[in-house]
Amino acid sequence: MTSLKKALGVAQRMQVKYERYGKIVGAEARAAFPIPPPLAELADEQKRIVSSCLFLEGKEGGEWQPLISASDVVQAHAR
Repeated sequence: MTSLKKALGVAQRMQVKYERYGKIVGAEARAAFPIPPPLAELADEQKRIVSSCLFLEGKEGGEWQPLISASDVVQAHAR
């Protein structure tokens, strides 16, 4: 057995041994962060940033439209 194969085997065994399940990790991550304040409590600049993020996320504004791409691998979309 080559040393690379051994090292890969050790790494895979360690991954299985120490792997944690997504729901547990997600719950711990959510508990580590404070609940964000309601929009009414934000400063004007913060409200502007939230609004622009919501627009980019597609919750406000129009739908995303596909753009013609010169590549078969890359797809692009715009509003």
